[in-house]
Amino acid sequence: MSRKSRFAPLLPALLALSLLVPATPAPAQAAEPDPDTGAGPRKLLLYIACATAVFASNTGPVLVLALTGCGKLIIDETRGF
Repeated sequence: MSRKSRFAPLLPALLALSLLVPATPAPAQAAEPDPDTGAGPRKLLLYIACATAVFASNTGPVLVLALTGCGKLIIDETRGF
């Protein structure tokens, strides 16, 4: 014998309404006047190598190794913020 809750139809409606509420935008940061460090091409090649390693991995340990390297790359990139 199962009994339905009166509030069961209310939960999906509340979820849908919460998705309609616009998110508060993050405040913009001041841009540096000339952030040219020369590391742009190097970073691009590292990200391409990371993506290639993830897509070329065919076993679990190789995938974990590739994701670890990508994680380190992303952590190093976001450390300046």
